[in-house]
Amino acid sequence: MKSVLLHINDDAGQDARLHAALAIVRQFKAQLTCIQVTPVADFVATDPFGGMYEVKTLFETLAKQAVEARTRIEARLADEGIEWEWSVHDGDVAGTIVRRSQLSDLIVLSQPDKAGNTRSHPLSLVADVTVHARTPALAVPIKGPAFEPGGVALVAWNGAPEAAHAVRAALPMLKQASAVHVITFDEDMDFPIDSVRRYMEIHGVTTECAEHRLDGKSVGEALCVAAAEHKAAYIVMGAYGHSRFREAVLGGVSRYMLARSAVPLLLSH
Repeated sequence: MKSVLLHINDDAGQDARLHAALAIVRQFKAQLTCIQVTPVADFVATDPFGGMYEVKTLFETLAKQAVEARTRIEARLADEGIEWEWSVHDGDVAGTIVRRSQLSDLIVLSQPDKAGNTRSHPLSLVADVTVHARTPALAVPIKGPAFEPGGVALVAWNGAPEAAHAVRAALPMLKQASAVHVITFDEDMDFPIDSVRRYMEIHGVTTECAEHRLDGKSVGEALCVAAAEHKAAYIVMGAYGHSRFREAVLGGVSRYMLARSAVPLLLSH
């Protein structure tokens, strides 16, 4: 894991994202790319007669904030002793991050604000990026303990292609983990949990595997409980095995975890 792409935006999650990205860069002696995207289309409004006008004052204010954020973060990076670069763009934020991530090993984003309603909250940036990118994404809580890339890893396994992709993508971090716990809530699958154990062993990763009972909980609730019990530093899981529309309307594990997880999620679709 030698190339880390960090989303830069002057929001409540920026400090946590930056800290997590720096921890990973130091752990793997990687290079950091800071990507800052100004969503120009978001500053253009449509009047009832179909005319278009630019909300100039808002655009100028946010552009100023972007410069201030860059100045502040670059000053910090200058003292970190790491390799880094800055990439500035205008356009769709999720689409730009997806395109620029093609030669990155990891994307660092924020989980949605947990004050939002899990059912009515629109699809978040991390959901859009995760579904379309071929690069795994680390979704970091806005608030929480400092991220430890060498800490305990919890792997959520259900035998699905998304879960298998997540495990493969997470291997560099799993090799650095102090312990790896693989859990499942489904005994009937094409690739049972023992398949993961054997795959990990081939790659030099020792795991503890266990089948858990839901006991009336949803899978998301049970995952959060397991993460707390194992004192997990992060959770590795497949994302959006169902369509985003279905998860938005009916709910789903990915949506629940993005809204509720107290630890970072290493996601792959």
